Amino acid sequence: MFQAVGVFYAYWESYCTCKSYVWREKFDTREAANRQIRRLMEQDNKKLRDKAKRERNEEVRVGFYCGGFVIKVLYSVLLTVRLWVASAVHWVSLQCQTSSQRASLPFN
Repeated sequence: MFQAVGVFYAYWESYCTCKSYVWREKFDTREAANRQIRRLMEQDNKKLRDKAKRERNEEVRVGFYCGGFVIKVLYSVLLTVRLWVASAVHWVSLQCQTSSQRASLPFN
């Protein structure tokens, strides 16, 4: 089970969007006066696209971490309750001295 959880977390921790974010470009490189200007425009556009991609990846990862944090807390609470119930059942069974009392317990 823990291996599957590790694979799940590894996938979301390494998440990277496939979108190109061309709509975030500021300049139309076809309108450049010369090659130097076009390259500067392309560099600026690439910076804008990369920034948008980075923001999106962080949004997904932060959302996952917040959700994952809630799941981890709930899971640890569940394990704690389960251990507490198991220890309570064990304590009750130790308190019962005779086999007839143990047989009448609902969890046996």
